[in-house]
Amino acid sequence: MKPSIGHKLRMLRFQKNLSQSKVAQAVGISQVTLSRFENDIRTPNEDLVKKFAELYEVPVSKIRVE
Repeated sequence: MKPSIGHKLRMLRFQKNLSQSKVAQAVGISQVTLSRFENDIRTPNEDLVKKFAELYEVPVSKIRVE
């Protein structure tokens, strides 16, 4: 089973040693929304995926679930 988008977002955040509030502020969403993404309750749109990729310095393909 492939990791979910939420799992990938959480792991990338941990690798950068960032808090949910710092990441949420950087991409322009609330901490609650980020938590919902990381727990696979919601799925980020393409624009947000690009913002996460830029913040974490990874290609978009590293976040998407193909």
